[in-house]
This record gives sequence, C-alpha cells and structure tokens, in this order.
Amino acid sequence: MTLNDDLFHKLFPFYFALDSKLQVIECGKSFEKLFGDERSFTKLFSFLRPGIGITYEFESIKSFSGQMFILDSKTTQHPLKLKGGFVYTHDTSSLLFCGSPWILNERELELNNLKTHDFGFIDSQIDVIQVNQMNIEMTNELMTLNKSLANQKNFYEEILNNVPADVAVFSPEYKFLFVNKNAVKNDELRKWLIGKSEMDYWKSKNKPIDLAEKRIEGFNHAVTAKSDTTIEEVINEGELDEKTFLRITHPYFKNDNLMFLLNYGVEVTDLKKNRDALKQKNTELTKLNSELDSFVYSASHNLRSPLTSLKGITNLLLSQKLSPEENLFFIESIIKTIDKLDATIIDIIDYSRNSRMDMQLSIIDMEALAKQSFSEMEFINLSVNFSIECDNKAVFTSDRKRITSLLDNIISNSLKYSDGSKVTSYLKIKIEINEQHCLIKLEDNGIGMSEEALANAFKMFYRGTNKDSGSGLGLFIVKEILKKIEGSINMDSKIGLGTTTIITLKNLKQ
Repeated sequence: MTLNDDLFHKLFPFYFALDSKLQVIECGKSFEKLFGDERSFTKLFSFLRPGIGITYEFESIKSFSGQMFILDSKTTQHPLKLKGGFVYTHDTSSLLFCGSPWILNERELELNNLKTHDFGFIDSQIDVIQVNQMNIEMTNELMTLNKSLANQKNFYEEILNNVPADVAVFSPEYKFLFVNKNAVKNDELRKWLIGKSEMDYWKSKNKPIDLAEKRIEGFNHAVTAKSDTTIEEVINEGELDEKTFLRITHPYFKNDNLMFLLNYGVEVTDLKKNRDALKQKNTELTKLNSELDSFVYSASHNLRSPLTSLKGITNLLLSQKLSPEENLFFIESIIKTIDKLDATIIDIIDYSRNSRMDMQLSIIDMEALAKQSFSEMEFINLSVNFSIECDNKAVFTSDRKRITSLLDNIISNSLKYSDGSKVTSYLKIKIEINEQHCLIKLEDNGIGMSEEALANAFKMFYRGTNKDSGSGLGLFIVKEILKKIEGSINMDSKIGLGTTTIITLKNLKQ
C-alpha cells in the first residue's frame, strides 16, 4: 500500500520539510495558514523538547530522529506549540516533520484561528499516551540534569576543599552557604555553620567578636563598592601562635542584585615578617647611606688634615737648618700627629667591626672587665683616682668585644677630660646586675661639658673641645654598640663639676 500525496496532506496538514540550511522547502496547508511565507526554521521555532544536547543544526536534529519533539512558536501572532517527530528522507536529503499543534482547550483554537477541519485524522488515545510518555521522558531528563548539577557541585566543592586558602561563600544576608575544610577542619562544625553568621561562629568559640565585626565591615564595603575588598587580619595577636591573614571578599551581582559573596583568606605571617624586616633594612640602609656620606666627608678631613701637617713639618725640616731643640720640637709634633691619625684609624676600625660583626654572647665578669679597661687606659692620666663597686645578683651575658669597646671609650673620656685644677681627680664606677639588666654608673669630677656639647656628643666626628687629639667617633661608636646589644645611655654634665654617665644593658642570657 502506498501513501499518496492527498492522503498524506489529510493526515499531516501541519507537516513541513527542512533542507540542510534549515529552510522550509515544503509544508502543509495548515502550517502555511499559520506561518505564511516565513521559511526560516530558527525564526519560527525554538526547542522545548528535546531540551538537552540538541542544537539548531541539521545534523543535530537528524541525530534525534525518531524522538518526540515539541516546537515552541516564536511568532506572537500564533503562540502555539507543535508536537511530533522528524524523519530523514534519503531521496531528498531533507528532514520531514510530522505532527500537529498541542492544543489543550478551545481558547487556544480561537487564538490561533484554527478549526477542527484544519487538523489531521489523529487518535486521541495516542495523544494521551504521547503526553504520558513525554512526562516520563521529561522526568528522566530532570533526574539527569539534577545528577549533573550534583556532580558539578561535588566537583567544585572538591576543588575548594583542596585549595591552600580559607574559602567561604555567604548569602546576601551574610549567612554561610559553604565553608571549606582548610577554614574549618571539623566536619560537624562545618555542617553546623551552614545558615549561620560570622557572629554565630565566633560566639560559639567563646572568643571576642571584634574579628567578626571587622569581617562584616569588609563585606559591607565590598557590597557598597561592588568590588573586591581586602582586609589584614591578625589572630592571637601578641601570642606565640600569632598569625596574619589577608582576607579578600568578592561580591557577585546579577542584574544589580547581590547573589552571593566569595570570601577567601591566605596566611601571610611569614610574608609580613619579611616585609617588616625589609622595611627595617631599608630604614637602616637609609641611615647607613646618610652616615656614609658624613663619614666619608669627615674621615677624609680628619685623615687629610694630619697628613697635611706632616707634609708641612717634613718640608720645613728639609728646607732649613734647625737647632737640636727645634728638631726635637718638630719630631714631637710629628709623633703627636701620627698618634692622632692612629687614633682615628682605630676608631674607624671599631665602627666598621661593630656594624658588620655578628653577636657573640658569653658570660662577662663586668667588674674585672672595667678594671682591665681602666688599667689599659690609665697612662692617659695617672693622677685620676679610680674606684669600683659591683653588686652581682645574677650572671650577666652579652657581647664581650662590644662591651670592652664601650667601656674603653667612656673611661678614656673621663681620663682625657679630667680637671687638673682640682686637688683630687676621680672616676667612680658602680655596677648592679640582675636577671634582666646590668646598670653601670660612671661618675667623674672632670671639666664637664656645655649644654651644646652634651646635645651633640653622640654625633659622628663631633668634638666638643680641642683639648685632645681624639677622632670624634668615640661616643658615636658607643651609641651604635648599644643599639646592637640592646642598651641605652644617659649623660648628665656640668661645666667645672664633671660628668655622670648611666648605661643600661640588657641581660642577654635568654
């Protein structure tokens, strides 16, 4: 039995055929009644079924041949749906759609100006079966979609749980939607957190809520600015397990509606320490550069001036015949000049050594070290009476070489600037040592210093008097040494009365 054209048109008055470019090349009378001369399939219809995997391409539609289709009309004039199926015809290499409108009530017939004679001969029982089958297939598709969504959810959660950062997702009301294992390791606590707020979390831990308030402040700023916001957060501040985090909040908007907030934190404790150390190094470098400029200028002057004097004296000795007494005077001048050069070079070496040398801690007998320093400096002025008292309540630990240099500079100053007009000159030293500190008090009755000299005493190459041939580096070196060994110095001096120096050194035995 062969299906003739007349019978085919009666059975499928809404049929249409598509070529490879999805153009309608043939259609039934009822189809033409509804859609007129429009022949572009993509302008006429969209797919309601199948809904997953199909595209608006000839081969894609062909691959779904044999399945039920529901096509939704895009025209506003005829808001209806066609239900049927596509069949591929080999002789014309086209896709043939056989179906009819999915009409559920008479109102829809009126809206589309359709009459019963516009429809083909169809069995209503088949229609019911097809509707039921469609419901089953749509349910299966929904189950497949839900499974796919669940797999995607598990996939992204697995990624977020394994990133090396604290990650949490919050609702527009700032309630937890998700928190990863890196942020909260306890499974039960993570489950409990869903739907809770930052305040609920910190209250549950019985900890101050200032961190929660700071995080919420970051959320508010991110939402208001509609951009990422970063805050620095310190946990257990001041404790041994102190940690620093950078927390970034990213608000996600859709059509100006806040959908969720993504918050992630990265620990930067070591980076902060390195940053702070770098700042300190930069500060020290700036200071050293400034000191280097001053040092080069002053050192060149302090070294060049004696050399110029030596050159002048030497030329004088060579150019003139002098008496033995005059020769002796000039030779003594040369020796004094050489001593001044030597003192400057020694101080420069001490300064360089202090700036570069690592700390070398050892137990120090401060009384013995002070006595040794005085005995080595005593030749400067043999008329100064020396006394020392020491109260040892603990063992003292520090850097012996730096302490020795410190004492040498302070004691030598007391000897250099003694007052020869006084009947008795003295230097008294008192030392007190406990578990935390070593306190050294040096008191002399020398010539003293003016207020201006006292204010500038610790500057590089400063000399408050022309009495001696010092380099002007001694007290500057003392100040630099004290920075290294965690100490401090305070000097009080009056012209004609003397100088009192109090040095506090940290006990570094810990």
